[in-house]
Amino acid sequence: MVLRPKGTSHNKKTWTSPVNSRLMLQHGLNSCELFFVVFCLQAFSKIVQSKRVPGETPGWRCCDDDFTELRDIHRHIAQNHSDAVDSAARIILENGDTDAR
Repeated sequence: MVLRPKGTSHNKKTWTSPVNSRLMLQHGLNSCELFFVVFCLQAFSKIVQSKRVPGETPGWRCCDDDFTELRDIHRHIAQNHSDAVDSAARIILENGDTDAR
C-alpha cells in the first residue's frame, strides 16, 4: 500500500491509513520520517525483485551468490546494500519513480 497525503494544514500532513498514527507513536516518527520509511520499503522490495532469477522458483542472485529462501536474500540486501536502498528510496521520493532500482 502506498501512503499519500490527503491534504496539508500548517505544513502537517494527514495520512490515509489509520495504522500510520499508531506506527508514528510506537516508533517516535514524525510524518515526514514515516513517509520516507514507506519509500525505503518500496525501494527494498524493488531491489529484491530485481535480483530474481527468471525461470527459477524461488531464486535470487546477488553478488555472485545464489539464494533460494526469501529471508536469505532479504538479509543479504539489508546487510550489504543499504546504500542502494537509501538511494533508490530518495529517487522514488524525489521523482515519484516507483521503478527505481
